Amino acid sequence: MPIQMTYRNYLLWKSLFDPVLEAYDMLNLAEGREQCPPQFLTSEEENKQGCSDENPAYISWIKRDMFEAN
Repeated sequence: MPIQMTYRNYLLWKSLFDPVLEAYDMLNLAEGREQCPPQFLTSEEENKQGCSDENPAYISWIKRDMFEAN
């Protein structure tokens, strides 16, 4: 049976979920303290050629964000 989070049960909810989010390195993401990195790595050379590589940090961030959303 789902229980709606209220001001009365928020601290209990937080005490249960903070350790889980911390263990999966997702607490900063959940609290909005971690910004999404740029999607593409660019350098002066790549800018001249008009191409760039996808940022591995962006891919990792998106995966973590999608996991948290589920």
